[in-house]
Amino acid sequence: MAPQPALLDVAACANGNPRLIVELLEGLREEGRISPDGELVRVTPGRLPARVQAAVAGLLRQLSRESAQLLRVGTVLGRTFQLSQAAAMLGTSTAALLPALDETLTTGVLRLTDEGVTFQQPLLWRAVFEAIPPSVRSTLHEEARRLVPGHDLPARDLASLGRQGAARAKPGSAADDGAGVTGALATLLGSGYVESALLLARSALNGPLPRGEAATLRRVVLDLVMVGTGGAPDGFGPVGAEQARAAVDRLHDGGPEARRAAATALAGLRWSEGRVGEALRSGAAAVGQPVTPDTAAERAYPRVAHARRLICAGEPDAARALVARVLADTPAGPLAVFGPAAGLVRAEAHVRAGELAEAEHAAREVLAVLDAREAAAAGGPATLQAWALSTLCRVAVRRGDTAGAAAQLARLREFGPEVTELAPVPAAWLELVLAHAQGEHLAATALLTGPGRHLPSLRPLHLAEPGAAASFVRFSRTAGNPEPGQAALRTAELLAAANPDIPSLQTAALHARALFECDPDGLTRAAAEHTDAWAAACAASDLRTLLGERGSSAAGRGRTWLVREHAGRYAVVDTAREPVGAEAGVAGWEELGGTERTIAALVADGLTNGEVAGAVHLSPHTVNYYLRRIYAKLGIRSRVELARLALSAPRRLLSP
Repeated sequence: MAPQPALLDVAACANGNPRLIVELLEGLREEGRISPDGELVRVTPGRLPARVQAAVAGLLRQLSRESAQLLRVGTVLGRTFQLSQAAAMLGTSTAALLPALDETLTTGVLRLTDEGVTFQQPLLWRAVFEAIPPSVRSTLHEEARRLVPGHDLPARDLASLGRQGAARAKPGSAADDGAGVTGALATLLGSGYVESALLLARSALNGPLPRGEAATLRRVVLDLVMVGTGGAPDGFGPVGAEQARAAVDRLHDGGPEARRAAATALAGLRWSEGRVGEALRSGAAAVGQPVTPDTAAERAYPRVAHARRLICAGEPDAARALVARVLADTPAGPLAVFGPAAGLVRAEAHVRAGELAEAEHAAREVLAVLDAREAAAAGGPATLQAWALSTLCRVAVRRGDTAGAAAQLARLREFGPEVTELAPVPAAWLELVLAHAQGEHLAATALLTGPGRHLPSLRPLHLAEPGAAASFVRFSRTAGNPEPGQAALRTAELLAAANPDIPSLQTAALHARALFECDPDGLTRAAAEHTDAWAAACAASDLRTLLGERGSSAAGRGRTWLVREHAGRYAVVDTAREPVGAEAGVAGWEELGGTERTIAALVADGLTNGEVAGAVHLSPHTVNYYLRRIYAKLGIRSRVELARLALSAPRRLLSP
């Protein structure tokens, strides 16, 4: 519907921020405050929608205590205030508030103007004001009146608030930076606001654009997909993905070049959502679009992107063929970008195959080219540099060279978070793996409960690292915290269920589940079926560890494996042992302690770990630990075998 004037005034409260506009209008719609003809229904005009209040409350929780205090005090001083005024109200110095000011400027809540510190959007100004309890708000208001007699408070009426904000906007101000749509997109992307850029792209594509802007916008959509679906916690997020699809739909209207861009964008979106088969089909459609000599360069990126996804899906030969075509068909000029990208895809194929020397050589070649371009002021693409450094870091970790890995990771950290977290393998994952390799388990635990807490559920990470889910299970055991392992296992199994025709995802889920349940059969299969050399070696190592814990009581697997002792060295493990019979199992009951017998009896009766935990007043994680010890002592590997042994055991052995 066409919005009416009052509703447009309300939308102006967001001062052009696409995400805030969406949250505001969705909130008004959900609460019945937009009429069928697109007019604002003036119900409780002084209250923001609950959706906006929740979003702002979430923002405040992410900020430091000092930054949240600065915003709360600032909101009663006026939309624009002096830092010295906020310092006086907080009873501190202006210098002491500088770290909080930096944080609020970085998050985009505040900005610096000639008049002072200003809330970027009237909507945020009002929302922070509403989040202050009324009794506290009145006290702050009285203090502010003594400091700034003429200070202003945010208008209660949303339409009035929006009109005030529009009246204060000045031509050439920060809100007007950028040349046209593409200039605004460049500004948003440079600041890391990927979803906002997608919203703007959709708006632009819904109307007429000059020919130059349309071509640039098409390239920007590809750039968004290239960097926007890698390491972000939710890829594009629900709003961003929806808006990206809408933008992609518009691209379909314009001939082979536009269809190639649309198919490439769809491939990126579907990949970030874990829809691997659909992503590969969209990527193949992009690669298959007709090409002319003057558009050969535009075809290079879809080939490179599709080749990398083929490697992740376990099709390295097809990927290598695509890379060869990129190098053969692309003109020399565009190869300044796509040549290094193709080299990094080759390095990825070597990493998957366990060819670490070849992977390192390919990545260093690319890095040398990019570094030379940067030294010559030609500008090396930051995303490609981060990709090369992350590849070198992965190679060093897999070799057991923790010092070398730390050096590469230090270089990687020099890039901004919008680059390092959106690289094919996020820097946070490399930090976690390196911390465990160095035995710094406390640092790894802090990372998993802090900035890396999203990693276990990050679908693109599981696609890039087939052994990631099993690694998180190992990390959980080391830290005594089951949540990362459970989240990773859930993500791996959802990916496997959604992609039954992708064997690598089935094996990754099998490996994680077998490790989680201490199942030697599953680990045996995972070691045999992983196509990633590192993941296969880790599965074999997990099998060896499990059999070692069980000692001579381990049930026979009838296989011999090369198991990784540590990076670069392997030992033969013969798992062909005699199965344990009922007598040995019953004898094992004698070795169980009182708590172990109680837990064994409850599990044998069919209770889940959670139900057992409630009955014995322990955590589910502790129950799982006891259950692994019980399995080892009895020489079994499943709850079914435990129930079978319990039926044949004397009753005296089933009580503590």
